[in-house]
Amino acid sequence: MTIALAVLRTLLGLFFVAAGIFQLIAFGTFTANFARWGLPVPGIIVVLVAAIEIVCGALLAVGALTRPVGLLLATLMVGATLTAGRIDGGPWLIAPPLLFALAVFFAWRSARFPGLTAERRPGVQ
Repeated sequence: MTIALAVLRTLLGLFFVAAGIFQLIAFGTFTANFARWGLPVPGIIVVLVAAIEIVCGALLAVGALTRPVGLLLATLMVGATLTAGRIDGGPWLIAPPLLFALAVFFAWRSARFPGLTAERRPGVQ
């Protein structure tokens, strides 16, 4: 079960990395979408969201800082649901809540099962 969850966490992280890179590649389209969704200074927000998705997705993929990264990505998904989901509906009402649930799950799991640190491993200093 642990291996399956690690694979799922890695795939989720890589999904966010790919989404962030795609936002930068299709910058004009995403800037127009963010403006249509009513966000101020859409060009800056696109870059900011893409950077957060790339960095946090990479950290999530390798299992580093899982709790804060998961919560930050979950917050982005709430924003996606409330902006894109409200205006466009459709897949924007399905994908972001699903990604939110997965990000919160991994943030919760990292707090509940934090792993073996040096203090918890006998004989390791």
